[in-house]
Amino acid sequence: MEALETVVARSRLLPGQGKICIPKSVVELTPNWKQSIGLHEEGSVAQYRYGTYHAHDHGDSYCVHIDKVDPDKDPIGHLREDAPEVWGAVKFVGACALIGVTAWAVYKLTSRGSEKLQSSSIPNESPLCMMRPGI
Repeated sequence: MEALETVVARSRLLPGQGKICIPKSVVELTPNWKQSIGLHEEGSVAQYRYGTYHAHDHGDSYCVHIDKVDPDKDPIGHLREDAPEVWGAVKFVGACALIGVTAWAVYKLTSRGSEKLQSSSIPNESPLCMMRPGI
């Protein structure tokens, strides 16, 4: 039996250009491959990675594609290039979080902050009263 990576290398498959499915009866998964996570592929029971090689275990075969970017070396680049739908979701959630934090900060620094400062218990005679708005 041949190593899965050897068969994939001989296939002339290019990064981001389709996949090849190879029966398990003709290849073996060597210790170079590490179990992984990723987007689910219909019928896949497990996933493995070896550099930019990404294999989906379909029970009787491995379906392999080659990523453009190795996720272990550049996770963000991998999401941008090889999983743009996940990258889009990450950007959306990040933008929502940023908008939420900004709105909260503006609210705290404007309306509630000035009300709290005006209703403080600093006596008018205090030298600090010059720091209070409206006095």
